[in-house]
This record gives sequence, C-alpha cells and structure tokens, in this order.
Amino acid sequence: MTPNAAKKGRSFKGAVAYIIHDPDGAKTAERVLFTETRNLRTDDPEKAAKVMAYTAQHAAELKEAAGIKATGRKTDAPVYHLSLSWVPGEKPTQTEMMEAGTAILEKLGYGEHEAVFAAHGDKAHMHLHIIVSRIHPVTGKTHNPKDDQNILQAWGHEYDKARGMEHHSPERAAKYEKDPEKKAEYQRMAEEARQRKGAANGNSKPRADWEAAIGATHPKSRKYQEIKAEYAERVKTLSDEGRSLALRHKEEWAELKTAQRGELKDLANDFRRSHATEIREFMRGLRNERAEFRREEKSRPERLERDAGISAHTPVGQQGAEHRDNLARLFNDQVLKHSRPAALAREQKQKKKEFFERLELGYPLPGREQNGQQNMHSRFREAAGPDGRQPSYRQERAALLAEQKEERAELKEQQQAERAALQQKWAEMNDDRSKAWEAYRERRAAQEKEESRDTERGRTRGDTERVAESGRIDSGRADSGRFEGRNDGGGRERGRDFGG
Repeated sequence: MTPNAAKKGRSFKGAVAYIIHDPDGAKTAERVLFTETRNLRTDDPEKAAKVMAYTAQHAAELKEAAGIKATGRKTDAPVYHLSLSWVPGEKPTQTEMMEAGTAILEKLGYGEHEAVFAAHGDKAHMHLHIIVSRIHPVTGKTHNPKDDQNILQAWGHEYDKARGMEHHSPERAAKYEKDPEKKAEYQRMAEEARQRKGAANGNSKPRADWEAAIGATHPKSRKYQEIKAEYAERVKTLSDEGRSLALRHKEEWAELKTAQRGELKDLANDFRRSHATEIREFMRGLRNERAEFRREEKSRPERLERDAGISAHTPVGQQGAEHRDNLARLFNDQVLKHSRPAALAREQKQKKKEFFERLELGYPLPGREQNGQQNMHSRFREAAGPDGRQPSYRQERAALLAEQKEERAELKEQQQAERAALQQKWAEMNDDRSKAWEAYRERRAAQEKEESRDTERGRTRGDTERVAESGRIDSGRADSGRFEGRNDGGGRERGRDFGG
C-alpha cells in the first residue's frame, strides 16, 4: 500500500472530473472501476462536486449556524486529494478498497467530511483516488491534518503489516515499525534493496569518477583497466563503510534514546514510590469529591422540583424567604447541568497540577497534619546530604536532563568526527584517483609524442633513402652512358685500324 496526498486545490469540479474520466479528457471513463460518495445525499460524483463547492462557499454561514465564531481568513484551497495504491498484482474488491479509503479518512480527521471516491485499473497497481472537502459540512470549520504525509505512511505500514505485505516497502517499514527486532530486520532488507539498486545502476558513474577520467584515451588498454578496477574497488569499500557507519550511528541514537527514556521513567517511578502515601491520599480525596458531586447531582433536581412545587402551591401572600427564587434555581439548574461536571474537572485538574508541583519541588503539602509533615521531613533529612537538604524531584530531573544532554552532545561530536574521518578518506581517494589518471594521461601523451617522433624520423629516413636511391640510379645511368660511349669510340677506331 502506497498512500500519497497531492497539493491542496481550489476546484472540486476539475479534481472530480480528473478522477472519474480518462486522462485524455472528460468523454471516456474506461480506466474507472467504480465511484462512490461519502457524507453526501447524491451518488453522482459530478453533482457531489457542486455540493462540495457550495459547502466551501458558505463556510461562514455554516459556522454562524453552528454557533462558532467566524475567526481567521477564508480558505482558498478547500480541495484535498489523496490516493491509495495497492501492490502490483493485488486485486482488492470494491468493499476492501472502500474500507481502506474510509479508514484513512478517519485517520486524517476527515471522517465526517464530504468525499468522492474513484477506483482506477489502468496501471499495474490498482489505486483509489479520494477527493475530500476540507470544510466540515455542519460546522463550516476548515480541517488541516498536521503532518499528513507522516500519518499516511504510518497508516500504510500498519495496513501492509496486517496483511503480511510490509516487506514490499522495507524502508518505510524500518522507519515506522515499533518492534526493535522487526525494525532491525526491515533495516537489513532496506539496505539490501539499496545495494541491489546500486548494482543495477552500475553503468552510471559518479561525477567525481568520470571527471577524473576525462581525456584518458585507450580505454581497452591494460593500464586503463587496472586504474579503473583499483578505484572501483576503493569506491565500493568506502561506500560499504559509509553505509555501515550510518546504520551504526542510527542504532547508537536509538539505544541512547531508549536508555535515557528509561532513566527518566525510573526517576519518575522512584519519585512516585517515595511519595506513594501522599499521592494515594490525594487521589482518594479527588475520588471522594467526585462521588459527593455525583450524589449531589442526583438529589439536586428532586429537591429543587419539590421546593418549586411548594412555592407554586403556596399563595403569594403566605410565601416567606424560603419560597423565593425556587423556580429560578430550578431553571438555572437545568441550564447549567452540563457545565457543572466540566467545572469540577477543571477544578480538580488545577488541584492536581498544584499538588504535584509542590511535591516535585519538595514543598510542604497544604492540609497535612503537622506530625505527618514532621515525619516526612525527618525521612528527607535521613536521606539528605551533610547539609540536611534533600534535592527535589525537579532538581534531580533537571540534573538528569543536563547529564543526558551532555551525553547526546558527546555522541553527536563522536559521530561527527567519524563522518569527518570518512569524508577525509573519500577526499584522499579522489585525490589519488585524479593523480593516477593524470599520470596515465601524461604517460599516454609522452608515448604518443615519442610515436610521433618515431614516425617523423621514419618518414625523414625514408625520404633520405629514397633521395639517395634516386641519386644512385641517376649516377648509374650516367656511368653506363659514358661506358657505352667509350666502347663505341674505341670500336670505330679499331675498326679503322683494322680496316687500314
């Protein structure tokens, strides 16, 4: 179950039109499985939207009719839109979906508000849209649930847990689960899910990684792959260390909070045990007051009616002081019969507050017998220090709170130091990685420069050899011509000689 609340809106017509039609417009409704309404006299969602708009427009009149003072400005966003999405593959019935929708409205405080429901089946997960009027249809008051997203997710966890589906959202379960053992299990599952997600996104490199490798050529070379593998392993090691550190820090805070709550609870229990007699007597006195009040309330109407009847049947000329105002007292009694219990509750609440304040501060309790006070103070002196003064509960609690604050500050400082040390490791790793890639680029540049020189030298040597070869060829041709010329001339001469 995934609950989600959208931003508050202004138009009931637009919001309802969206949930009862397909996304392409207000002509088709193929994705809509069913629609229902709550706290409305119509089942037609479009008419319901008009009714909710009317309620919002007349909130001031509703307040006046309900006897509520019209304070504050008129809300300009009376529309509250939320959705409930089931796990893909789940097929809840209409009854199950409406039960869930009604339950979440109650949880948010919208149980009595006008609402339109529409279920959709156009996605892999079935989901229920709910449009609610933030204006109460009777009182006209605007309701704004505090921290609604937190309420929704906590409810979603409990809903899934009741059906054995909480493992589908381990991170949410780890946040809202109250059982320590189950919470630890959900935290482990959430961490495994994060690791799987990281592995699935392994082709996506962090910014620091690809920035360091900018300009590095020949990615298939052995050295390139060595640098890449070395720092991938260092990143994984530091990432694992960071996750372990975060989990340990969270557990340390949970343990500290549990321990400190236990210390405060133990102190309060010790205080109540040490003053059990005084507290028991005081609470007994309050119970006696309430019992006396109930007896008085039970007998009062009968007595007042009897007195009023006597006054009514006694001639005016014969009525004395005891007959006066009997009817007025009977009337006032009926008018105020609901306010008297509330007045008694307020009075007892104030008494209780003053009693425990005096007890916590170590002051003498009013109305106690002197002997009892002396005995109590003698017990204090026996347990007190050399100066004979016994610290009050409030002083002890304040001292304990101060110690706990220091303890939290120490843990915070310790964890900050550990995070700073880990950040330093990351900085050093990033620096080493940048240097490694820089050295790689320099070596590659030097190699390419040397290769360029070799190529140039080879080209120059080749040109020289070609020129030399060309010269040798030309020289050979010239020598051959001269040799042939000499041979021809000598032959002729010899011929002449032979012929002469």
